[in-house]
Amino acid sequence: MPPVTVIKLGGSAITDKSGVFRVRWDVLDRVAAQLRELVEVDGERLVVVHGGGSFGHPVAMAYGVGLRPGAPKIGFSYVRRAMMLLHLAVVESMLEHGVPAAPMSPSSMMMTRGGEVDSANFEPVRRAVEAGLVPVLHGDAVLDSELGFYIVSGDRLALELARRLNVRLVVFGSDVSGVYTSDPKLDEGARLIRVVRASQGLPRIACRSRDATGGIAAKLEHAIRIAEMGVPVVMGDITREGGLLRLVRGVEKECTWVLP
Repeated sequence: MPPVTVIKLGGSAITDKSGVFRVRWDVLDRVAAQLRELVEVDGERLVVVHGGGSFGHPVAMAYGVGLRPGAPKIGFSYVRRAMMLLHLAVVESMLEHGVPAAPMSPSSMMMTRGGEVDSANFEPVRRAVEAGLVPVLHGDAVLDSELGFYIVSGDRLALELARRLNVRLVVFGSDVSGVYTSDPKLDEGARLIRVVRASQGLPRIACRSRDATGGIAAKLEHAIRIAEMGVPVVMGDITREGGLLRLVRGVEKECTWVLP
């Protein structure tokens, strides 16, 4: 198959996490317009993945889905419902901007055992790309043979896609410019880390995880695992005008590259 760029739209970028079920339509619409330009002007083959933001995370944490064994069964259903609502918003925005989105749900494509991927079928993603479509996946609650349910994050999906497809680049888009020495929203002295080498392991960062999928530390760990496969990862701000285009085109100066 042709080389593919995987774009992860972080929940912090496309939703307002200060509330519940709030879409940042201004950001989402700008991103969708840039996706169209990447497809029509740059000729990129894309796979889009989005996180849970103010939709999936608060529901997962409320019910303990993916956080503890024995979570209420209805919690699984509510998490899936929340993610489907956000998924619909993302797909609608893409369609309105002329992007041939192909919505897909990971819960129908993969299962886990003890939090590790046990089985997965990404052939529909491959076929969709070859057909000229843009597959759109999302972080999801999936069935787990030991835990009952487990949350597969959008970052983890990016890793699994890099393992199975001919991926040339992974973009982790968020509402900050990349990885910092500490939380830039809380510490004015936080410094942007511009390059992380997978061969050197995780850099020392101070962070506070506030969601159901591990926060920046887990995101960086997934990025390093992707880079170890020879696939570069760039992490940056997609809320700014043209931010996604600059990241994919490799011209963004304020970002973090995770390299082999």
